[in-house]
Parts: sequence; structure tokens; C-alpha cells
Amino acid sequence: MKGEDPAGSYLLVIALDRPCTISVGSLGEHWFPEGTYLYCGSALGGLRARVARHLREEKKPHWHVAHLLARGKAVGAFLVRSEERL
Repeated sequence: MKGEDPAGSYLLVIALDRPCTISVGSLGEHWFPEGTYLYCGSALGGLRARVARHLREEKKPHWHVAHLLARGKAVGAFLVRSEERL
């Protein structure tokens, strides 16, 4: 149905073009080599809205993946509709 934002899970494909150390909230500093990363998340309150937020450039970091996205670039996403957390 148009306008509906289904629940589901998603897989973000994130490219990091150079190695870096990233501060990840309370997890502290972590080293990330250059490469491609996958992040799996769930969005039971709205799949399209959650992925769109991850893809926006300007946002306050809310999830740990936001720290990686601040240094890398989302190059793809796979979406799976589901009422259950997968």
C-alpha cells in the first residue's frame, strides 16, 4: 500500500575508503581497516524510515553504526519485510 512503511530487517553495505580509528560511544576507540562492512539491523517501527535515516548525511549519531557511517559511505542496502526481528 502506498505510504505504508513496513516492518522488517535490513543489511547496510558500507564502504570505508581508508583505515581509521573511530570512537564508538561507550564502546571506546576501535580500529577499522579499509574495506567493505555489513551492518544488520531491524526496524519493526518502519523499515524505509530507518534506512533513510542511516543514509542521511546530517544526523545525530543514535546507533553505533552511525559512527562508522560518519567516516564511510553506505553503498547499498538489502531490505527484508518481516514482522519479526530477524
